[in-house]
Amino acid sequence: MGELAGGANLHGERALFRCRDRGCFRSEAHDRTIERITRGFYFYHFGQSLPVDSPVEAYPIRDGAHWQKAVAPLLMRMQIGNIGGPAIFEYALAREEDEPDSSLWVYRFYARHVAVAETGLLARG
Repeated sequence: MGELAGGANLHGERALFRCRDRGCFRSEAHDRTIERITRGFYFYHFGQSLPVDSPVEAYPIRDGAHWQKAVAPLLMRMQIGNIGGPAIFEYALAREEDEPDSSLWVYRFYARHVAVAETGLLARG
């Protein structure tokens, strides 16, 4: 069993729970919520549904304090939006022009929790 502090996963790579300094949450519920948000925003931004068979890989960013430094060059080329202002919900997106099902999404909730979603070929690795 993993440690409870410092962003440990309990029960392996696709953990049942993910734990951070502020507590644990269910991985499956988190990832499914991020997938739903991604599919909804995909339709909103591109005017078409992400194909049902297109995979969505979701994961939290554990190092909330330094995540922007790691992705800053990428964020400069992404479309950025927010709902309720950047302190409430902020997101960035990019889509591969040659492979429209492949996209990258970065979400920040209440300036604290950061999650990433990859779709299409990006999700297949």
